[in-house]
Amino acid sequence: MGCRCNYVGIASAIRQIAADWLQRASRQSRATSRPHASHDRSPSRLATGRRLSDNRPMEAPRYLHLKPGVAPPRLEGVAPFKAVVVVDSEVTPEWQAEVSDWLVRSGCRWMMAWGRKCGDWDTSVDLANLAMFDYGEIPDDDFVVTTWHENESLQETFWFSERCAMHSSLKLETYVVHIALQSRATELLKAFRAAQEETD
Repeated sequence: MGCRCNYVGIASAIRQIAADWLQRASRQSRATSRPHASHDRSPSRLATGRRLSDNRPMEAPRYLHLKPGVAPPRLEGVAPFKAVVVVDSEVTPEWQAEVSDWLVRSGCRWMMAWGRKCGDWDTSVDLANLAMFDYGEIPDDDFVVTTWHENESLQETFWFSERCAMHSSLKLETYVVHIALQSRATELLKAFRAAQEETD
């Protein structure tokens, strides 16, 4: 289906990896002096040291349904994970902040937002990650990469999550975090598998 997402392409990827080193240092420096400074919300950010493709067998993602306004479940003993946050419902800023903090504290190390006002989720998780370390320097293994996929289809976002969202030092499990009034577990997990199988 043509270009899968804006992140793929060897030349542009190398430029993005180099740019992220500078962007991250600048971002953490700003956080020390300006706790509420706005963050770069470009959907083309890649974390340092990311691999752009991975031929390992795909593991089935875990599905979590979050109903707006309801406290998220406690996740205990989970491995570090990446989350595709599929936003089907409007939420309040307070609940968004609560869920963003929950994601960071539960072990999310890469958050990909898709759906309604997905750029707001990118910013919210950024702020939760900064707040966790009192707006100071964030250790590498605790840094949460955030991307938002307003201009991509859900299929492209699912593809990106398995082919591009790789941590340089941690093996990340995959979660599909669905924010909606009704669960769509079967449908979304089927779409996730289809997005990977199309290029296998």
